[in-house]
Amino acid sequence: MADVNDVLAANRATVIDLVAAAERSAATWTTPPAPGKWSPSQVVEHVAGGLEEAANVVSGAPSIPMPRFPAPAGQTVLQPDLEEGRVSEGVAVQQGV
Repeated sequence: MADVNDVLAANRATVIDLVAAAERSAATWTTPPAPGKWSPSQVVEHVAGGLEEAANVVSGAPSIPMPRFPAPAGQTVLQPDLEEGRVSEGVAVQQGV
């Protein structure tokens, strides 16, 4: 089994390498690849915010109001026909029936 001090030293060396790499790539990290596009840091911040909010929702405490999505168009338009056993000709053709 590895000595705890050896593991901590290896972790510290890895963190130092990571910080150095981040410092070398600072301009790339904050520069969008094209006008109107997000920089890598903006993309990461957006994803992190989404993950944080997903965790809030799962825990039952969303920090923003969650949208209520309407039923899919096919469900509201076709549901009465499907319940009565009818399928319109257009739908049958689209589905390859």
